[in-house]
Amino acid sequence: MSFGHNARFCLFFNMFALELFHAFIADMKARFSRLAGATRKDKEVGDLHNDAMVFALEIGEQRGRPVDFSDPADRDLVMRHLHLENVKRGDWKMRYAARVDHPRVETRRGLR
Repeated sequence: MSFGHNARFCLFFNMFALELFHAFIADMKARFSRLAGATRKDKEVGDLHNDAMVFALEIGEQRGRPVDFSDPADRDLVMRHLHLENVKRGDWKMRYAARVDHPRVETRRGLR
């Protein structure tokens, strides 16, 4: 049974769950920063926070129970999913494309 996105959000993120999610964000601050760096600044930390909420909803829907952010195993599951989707399966064409907002830098290996 699938609810709409707004219904899932309302069912899952009651006030207690929202507090646990904010505690998760605060506790994993360093890991979120490392993930943002691993994407070569393609994603910012705030983007990863949003992705974590969406992935938690998807994981909860797939397994039939919401993610418990007080459980270290569930926290790790969300962080691994974030790493997989944003670093391992990231948008490689965009990540290695020439950036028009940054000047090209010449190195010993050539232009970057």
